[in-house]
Amino acid sequence: TNYTAYFEEAYDSQVYVNAGMGGTKSVDVFTINLGSSTNYTSEDLLQLNYLDVASTGSVLDISDSATHGSGGNSITVAASAATGDVISLTGSSLTSGSMIVATGPTSTGVTDHFLKITSDVGSAAALIYGAPDFSGSIVTGYGFNITATDSTANANTDYGIYSSLALTGNAAKTGYAYYGTVTSTSTTAETAIYGADLLVDHNAAVTTGSKALYGLRAQVTNDGITDASTGTHNLYGLYGAATGNTGDTQNAIGVFGTATGGDNNYPFYAGVAF
Repeated sequence: TNYTAYFEEAYDSQVYVNAGMGGTKSVDVFTINLGSSTNYTSEDLLQLNYLDVASTGSVLDISDSATHGSGGNSITVAASAATGDVISLTGSSLTSGSMIVATGPTSTGVTDHFLKITSDVGSAAALIYGAPDFSGSIVTGYGFNITATDSTANANTDYGIYSSLALTGNAAKTGYAYYGTVTSTSTTAETAIYGADLLVDHNAAVTTGSKALYGLRAQVTNDGITDASTGTHNLYGLYGAATGNTGDTQNAIGVFGTATGGDNNYPFYAGVAF
């Protein structure tokens, strides 16, 4: 085994570098270049092995207290390879731990985005892809969980999840702001299957103002323009379809509504007369 530099057990720092730079400098503390020779087949540019599993230390600990200028980063990875993964993390032994933990400020809100991802997405690819395996026993799992709070006394506008899709260019496209499917092949009847389950709960008695609560609010607009294709355009504020089969007793209901507890209860209310 050949080593350019080799360090063995020490009771203090193995390698300690204190780079005190006065003024404005454009230099690197460490620069490591691995040649492009074909002799390098499966070697690592940097390999860290931490064998003391009982320790609470870190394999790699980076503390950055610098005030970065525009474009400055604590860690920068620039990869020019066309295939493979830029960063690959493996935690096959994780039980109660987390693969990635990111903690931001608790008192001053972040005015830039906490996590930013930008890329052109090709066919059948995804900007963010997850494949959770719900293989527990009588447990509750989440493929995506957002737990947001607002405890201020300010008239804020908060979004638990916000999505926008802008279609431009003259083509017959199909766009979905949100799309989801739930399928089952179980021969035992499911307790319940929901395409979407929404709950709006206001649990405080107001002393001023008027409440406006919407379990589901859907708006479709096609105004401000004049269509001129001689076609027929159908706009649906809410569209429901239910399809049953001939086995057992089937109740297929396109739209179902109940309303109770109010001075005036309308399970279905239309703004125009029929």
